[in-house]
Amino acid sequence: MSDKDTAVLERKLQETGGGCQEQRALHLPSSIPRGVTPTVYDEVAAEQFLGPAGQHRVMKNKDGLALQTYFWPAADAKAVVLFVHGHGAHLMFEILRQTSLGQPMQYGGSWVEQWNKRGISVCGLDLQGCGRSEGKGGLRFFIERFEDYVADVLQLARVVRDEALGVAGFGRLPVFICGISLGGCIAFNAVLADQAAGEGLIQGTVLMAPMLSLEKVSRKGLNPYLRPIANLLSKLVPTAAIVATERNTLYPNIQAQWDADPLVSHSNTRVRNASEYLRITEASMQRLEEFQGPLLVFHSENDTMVDCAGSKALYLRAQSEDKALRLVNHMWHIMVREEGNEKINAEIAEWVLKRA
Repeated sequence: MSDKDTAVLERKLQETGGGCQEQRALHLPSSIPRGVTPTVYDEVAAEQFLGPAGQHRVMKNKDGLALQTYFWPAADAKAVVLFVHGHGAHLMFEILRQTSLGQPMQYGGSWVEQWNKRGISVCGLDLQGCGRSEGKGGLRFFIERFEDYVADVLQLARVVRDEALGVAGFGRLPVFICGISLGGCIAFNAVLADQAAGEGLIQGTVLMAPMLSLEKVSRKGLNPYLRPIANLLSKLVPTAAIVATERNTLYPNIQAQWDADPLVSHSNTRVRNASEYLRITEASMQRLEEFQGPLLVFHSENDTMVDCAGSKALYLRAQSEDKALRLVNHMWHIMVREEGNEKINAEIAEWVLKRA
């Protein structure tokens, strides 16, 4: 592709403003935003991860960042699941199927395909700075304010509601939000914001090991010493990647998948992110009573990444009349990949369809 052609395509992306641009193939050099290195995901046919009917779009957020969004429509769809991924991951890594180490995830045999077969369309995005989405200043895995994540997710929910993308299988359907770990905290806060605004974007919420409390984690290792100066460090060295993230020693095969994927984070957490996570979890625990609407929560008491106590407190304090907590103590934290994940996938589908 010539420099002239590349410039034309980049200009067209800029002209999309807050909307979205369809891209069936991901292996175009011009589709890679600033700060994102080309990987094997750009070298294979998009059908591998989009399946026979999936679509990919670039959505510009309120700050003009190019965010990668994905849509897998179901035939005769009855509902939509908007999935929010966890810290350092990307959407395809969370809900598509591993083929071989270092290779792109695939649609066949994935959580997405199983939901599609049951009449549930699936969509989501790579959070800003994650996966193939652009980050502030071109930085990877960096967030200035946690609320920016929430705003991006709600923007996607509005796009789905308004049928702004023209993708069959999404418009005029009830939307259920589903988040894992960090994505669970984002989903929780997105629902609170939706309730406060009275938009009615989200009809139900599913949380898997949601990051609602980090009290136990904050007492491990050097964290007790770092926590009192978290705000200061966030102001002085916000982008420094010095906060260690626990490795998955219980499931080395899942850790190997993580290590081999070129689009996930392979470095420590940035100071600003860690500070924002502490701030938002403390704030979230003060707002549990505000939560309304259908709610299904999965968590393991053996989770060492985030505190199960947060999920228990949410179940007890949420105003929802329709709420359930599943303590899946045979699991750890990564419920989309650990043994028994198929049962969780099926239970979520049944729960969603009963409320669609």
